[in-house]
Amino acid sequence: EAVCLFGGNVKQDDAGPKQTLLRELSEELPESLVDAVIPSLQFIGTTMNSQTAEVVEKPEPYAFMCACYEATISSDEIPSKFKGSEGNYALLTKEQLVMDHTYAWGYDHVMSSYFGEPVKNMCEGVSVTKLSNERLKEWTSS
Repeated sequence: EAVCLFGGNVKQDDAGPKQTLLRELSEELPESLVDAVIPSLQFIGTTMNSQTAEVVEKPEPYAFMCACYEATISSDEIPSKFKGSEGNYALLTKEQLVMDHTYAWGYDHVMSSYFGEPVKNMCEGVSVTKLSNERLKEWTSS
C-alpha cells in the first residue's frame, strides 16, 4: 500500500470543483498516470482545515476546504522516473505515513482519519472539521 498526496487551490478559470481536481492531477502527475488514476477515483469526504495565524506566520488565521479522494492503480502503471510540473515525489508506505512523516495544513488529521489510527507527528495550531459531503456533491457525481 502506498499513498501520493497532492492538492491545490481553485483557479478563476476552473469551471467547477471537478475541473479543479482534473487540472491539479494534470499539473502534478504525468499524463499516463493521470489517465490511470481518473477511472479509479473514489470520493472519501471533505474537511475544513484551519490554521492559527502563528502557524501560517501571517496576521490572520487561514482556512480551506479539503476534498479527499482515493485512487488505486497497479505498480506497473507508475513510471520508473517521472517529473510533473509541480512539487517533488516520494512513494511512502502506511507505516511511514503514520509513524515518520511530518505534515502541514492539517493533513495529519486527514491521514489519521483515513488509516483509522493516530499519526505520530500531529501539527500544533491546526484544527480539522469534517464537513457534510453535500457541500461538494457535484464532485461525487459522474
